[in-house]
This record gives sequence, structure tokens and C-alpha cells, in this order.
Amino acid sequence: MAEESRPARDVDWRLLGPLLAHVVFTHVVVGVVRVTISYRTLELGLPVVWLGVISAGFAILPIFTAVQLGRYIDRGHDAHAAWIGSALILAACVALWAWPGSAILLLVFTILLGTGHMFLMAAQQMMTVRCATARGRETAFGHFMVAVSIGQGLGPLIVGGVGGNVTVPATGPLFTVGLITGALCMAIALALRPAPQQQRPPAGPAVPLLELLRRPGMMVVLISSVVTVTAGDLLVIYLPMLGAIVEVAPPEARGTAMTMRITGNRLGLVFMPFVAGVVAAATGVVGILLLTAGSLTACALGMQVSQKRS
Repeated sequence: MAEESRPARDVDWRLLGPLLAHVVFTHVVVGVVRVTISYRTLELGLPVVWLGVISAGFAILPIFTAVQLGRYIDRGHDAHAAWIGSALILAACVALWAWPGSAILLLVFTILLGTGHMFLMAAQQMMTVRCATARGRETAFGHFMVAVSIGQGLGPLIVGGVGGNVTVPATGPLFTVGLITGALCMAIALALRPAPQQQRPPAGPAVPLLELLRRPGMMVVLISSVVTVTAGDLLVIYLPMLGAIVEVAPPEARGTAMTMRITGNRLGLVFMPFVAGVVAAATGVVGILLLTAGSLTACALGMQVSQKRS
């Protein structure tokens, strides 16, 4: 009986449940809006360099504010950070829906979106820690990663469904979807409650950044995070342009081609975790990173060869 009741004590589902819903909607709205911004640059006929500038805007403010945000969350304000981040994302969605008419506006609103996203990523991970004991933390983070995957998978499906069977879909309806999902994200955020005062960490001097960086393994984690996140980010931003430039299917078969690609994505989400598990068991976590790097290299070479043949 004690064993059966252990998960209820180890994981606070009253906090984790709304948090998981919020994680899903966060990744849906960011996925839909960022891809739509890429399509909007094509609609406006902007040079490809603008796509890179606008994409970089997503991370401009976080570079300068991340440490201050971390200190703020360390003082027990994870839920407050989630409220602020959700509000920033909703404001960006409203602005993109109403005024997507120039490169400068797209850049400004992308900066706003990226800042809100940073608030949410930091807040959600800290709340995942807070909603579980040390023994239940693995369960909590497992559910967190599933929620991330669901949100990241739903985003492209929504873009494909709303965009229709065209190379460059109309961005107006997609920005409307972003606005609706942004509003839902904000509404769910209000259900995330701050930690009681007695559970907040005691006030004390902030740990110096150099001391954190000197901790064993910290630099490796940071570098690995930069490489993997940047790779995924570049794919999200530039694949819409690649699809518009390279006609991979005739007009009467583009819908079928899109669904085939989505099916391939889903198969990858099913089988790759098993492959990663086997690799990790044999080589450790480093093996998974090497597998990812090799897969990305193979994909890049395949695209290059395909473009030369077309």
C-alpha cells in the first residue's frame, strides 16, 4: 500500500498537471508563430539575409537578461516568471496578427516573442523541479519532456492543416491561430501558483557566475546545449524557405508530400528514442550527441546532393 501511494507524495500533480498543459501550448504557439514569421518574410519578398536577422532577434534580449532572470527565479518567483513570459508571448502574437507589414516590425515582435519564450523555458523547468521530491523528479521531468514533444509535434501539424496545399501559405490565418493559442497559453499560466513563502529558498548572496562555470561538467553542458538548440532552431527557421525554393513535389501532389513528411516525423519520434536508448546504454549520453551530429550531417549532405540533381 505504501508503494502504491508513493507517486502521489513524490509528485504534486495539482501543480504538474497545469504546468504540462502550459508547456504544450507554449511550444505550439512558438512553433506556429516562428514558422509563420518565416513565411511572412517570403510574402514580403525580403532578402534571405533578413530571415537570419529576424531569427537572431529571437535570442537578442535573452543574451543580456538571462542572468537577471535566473536570479529572479532563484528567489522563488518561478510562477511570476511564467506569468510574465506568457504575457510577453501573447503581446507578440497580438502585434504579429495586427502589424506584420515590414521587416523591422517582424524583428521587433520576434524579439518580444523570444524574450517571453526565455521566461517560460526557465520558469517551467524550475516549476518541474518544485513539483516533485528528489525521488519523483525523474518522473516529473519525463512528463515534462513528453509535453514538450507533443507541443513541438502539434505546431507543424497545425501549420500544415491551416496553411493548406500551397508552397507558401497565407500568413493571416496562421497568425490568427498563433493569437488564439497565445491567449490559451496566458489563461493556463494563471493557474500556475507560486510556491508558499515557507518553501521559497532563503535569501542569501548570489553565487558568482565564474564559480558556476567552474563546476565540473558545466561548460560541457552549456556547449552541448548551444549546439543542439541552435541546430533545431535553424531547421525551424530555414526549412520553410527551403520548401519554397526547392520544388520537391508537383503542385497536384504537394499535400501528399507534406503528409508523407509529417508521417516521417512521427515515425522518427517513435523509433529514435529507442535507438537513443540503445546508444546511451552502450556509450553514455555523449553517444546520443554524436548520433545527433551524425544524423544532421547526413541530412545536410543529402539536401545538398538533392539540390544539385534538381
